[in-house]
Amino acid sequence: MSPFDLLIRHFGSQRQLAVAVGVTPQSVTAWRRHIPAARVLEIERLCDGAVSRHQMRPDIFGAPPPPPPNAA
Repeated sequence: MSPFDLLIRHFGSQRQLAVAVGVTPQSVTAWRRHIPAARVLEIERLCDGAVSRHQMRPDIFGAPPPPPPNAA
């Protein structure tokens, strides 16, 4: 599933994502290919990290960091 699809699933619809971010639903539709870099950190905060900046824009933020080692 793409990061865009994960966001839609998290927020419930493109319209609800648009309302949360404060943009038009048409703007969100344009994000299918690339979520704007200027919006990534705000979106990550709004979804409580359910979709990370690394997932949304690996070209900018790189791959997700490895999980911390299990505490023994």
